[in-house]
Amino acid sequence: MRFYKLIGLFLLFAAGVFCGVSLRAYFRRRCRQAEAFLSLLRYYRFQVNCFSAPERAILASFDRGLLAECGAEGTVRPADLGALLRSARLYLPEEMSELLFSLSGELGGTYRAEQVRCIDHYIARFTPLCEELKRELPKWEKLALVLPLSLSAALMLLLW
Repeated sequence: MRFYKLIGLFLLFAAGVFCGVSLRAYFRRRCRQAEAFLSLLRYYRFQVNCFSAPERAILASFDRGLLAECGAEGTVRPADLGALLRSARLYLPEEMSELLFSLSGELGGTYRAEQVRCIDHYIARFTPLCEELKRELPKWEKLALVLPLSLSAALMLLLW
């Protein structure tokens, strides 16, 4: 009977470790995705400002690695930012996701200067949110590791 109790305690501790590591990876992925979308917005601005490139051409020439960080899956590139956002699994906070979805609705259909102003506006709003995520990442990582381990340790003590 004691053997089964030890096995149960070990499994409980292993679940706490796994949960902590998974949460830590989630918070890192969230920060990387925000930085990738910020790079995409800056790239959009550059392409629209310098070449007046259409959305399909912009996404076709964007780096595959950063596009994958944004959440694009497979080898088929999305047609526009809206298609990328709808097909991607977003780890971003709600406010950042709403900004990206509203930007995707405003892109295209206007003159170059208007599009550059619009993208600049969204970059100015997106950058502080991205910086806040980067600044808070160590806190969230620590919380993600400590909280599940503490909870599993407390449950182990209660069950012992």
